[in-house]
Amino acid sequence: MIKRIAFIAVLSGTGQLLSIFVLKYISQRLPVHTMNSLAQLDALFQLLLNLIALGLQSSAMRNITLSREWKVEYLQTQSARLTLALLLSMIGLFSFIDWEYCLFFIAPILALNGDYALYALGKPVKGAFIGFIRIVVPYSLLLITTYLKPEAANAVFLGSWVIIYLITNILINSYLKVDIKVRPEWKHLQLYLKSLPLGAVSLSFYFLGLGLLLIVPYFYPPVTGTIAFMGLKFYVIFKGVLRIIHQAFLKEMTSTIWCLKVDELSMLIGMVLLGSVLIYPESFITLFFGKQFIPERSFFTYLGIAALLYSFVLSTTTRALLEKKDLPYTVITLIAAVMALACTIVISFWSPRADSIAISICVGELALVAGLIYIAADSGLLKPRLRFLLFNSVLFAIPLGFRCILADNLLWYITSFGLLALALAFLHRNTFKLFTEQ
Repeated sequence: MIKRIAFIAVLSGTGQLLSIFVLKYISQRLPVHTMNSLAQLDALFQLLLNLIALGLQSSAMRNITLSREWKVEYLQTQSARLTLALLLSMIGLFSFIDWEYCLFFIAPILALNGDYALYALGKPVKGAFIGFIRIVVPYSLLLITTYLKPEAANAVFLGSWVIIYLITNILINSYLKVDIKVRPEWKHLQLYLKSLPLGAVSLSFYFLGLGLLLIVPYFYPPVTGTIAFMGLKFYVIFKGVLRIIHQAFLKEMTSTIWCLKVDELSMLIGMVLLGSVLIYPESFITLFFGKQFIPERSFFTYLGIAALLYSFVLSTTTRALLEKKDLPYTVITLIAAVMALACTIVISFWSPRADSIAISICVGELALVAGLIYIAADSGLLKPRLRFLLFNSVLFAIPLGFRCILADNLLWYITSFGLLALALAFLHRNTFKLFTEQ
């Protein structure tokens, strides 16, 4: 397990860090309207991926994981995805209103992405490699274009998605050893109907992140939209890293013991994020976003709180899927998403600041955690996680001590959290040793 996590962490971490630093660079060089256009493009891209996936992808992952005849399931799923994508591509006709809608024309290419099967079949390293390529290439091209010809940055960013998905789709099918030729068939659309509750789950999670950017321009000033995009992009990347870890151990998480161990790892990551923004706010914000965002430290603090909330019982989402608790899971996630959306709109009337958006995310994540604990119906779920959280929080005295004695600068931030990481690794060495057997 340790080797698997290490390799996945290196791939995912490298790619995601690159995207963060590219956004940091371009936010200092592109005008606000271009950044807001990029934010809308990114939000629509994630929306399109979620619409294509809906509940079918989660259902297919579950079926592929539990079935021996997985190729039949995979090909039917791909056919259904392609059929829906062809319908969604018609939304691209609205590009005459907002050019970003031309993104929907590439829906069929995105639909042929089969990386979910890699994770379901226990090949997370290959899945992480695909994800790495899909981040590095577009963001590298975005960086180069911003430097050479900034007015073309968003168009190049969109074009790079087309190219990289075409290449990686072929690569995935070669890994899976399946026929790349997939035909759209109307009858396979019924698969979406069967997994409709899980589709609502997928969209709900989308609106607990970048999805809020679709409504932000109507209730918040443009500058706030840029700040929100930077923070929410980082937040979604954080959530994506945790999901990759969970996908890496999808088969093992039929066990409550494994669920607890994976949640513990997730909480450690969430604690480090929150600790960074609480103890070294200026160093953290400057490193990942730039000095111009330091006045928005409360926005990033609220996102840190939301990140820890999200990590607390994250395994329960996987268990809900494996145990086929689709309906209650759907209701809980819908409530959480609606609460986040409602708070974003309502709070904007008296405080149209980035803080309001982050507070809304916290409200949604708190509702999600409460709901997941409820549907788990496990009296032993909460106590060990709270105990783990409180016990490990004591070690944050290390960076806190550095901060009280020394200044808030990058050197002491990296040094103190490096020592914290060593202490955590030593403290949990027996648990990690147990994982190496997997």
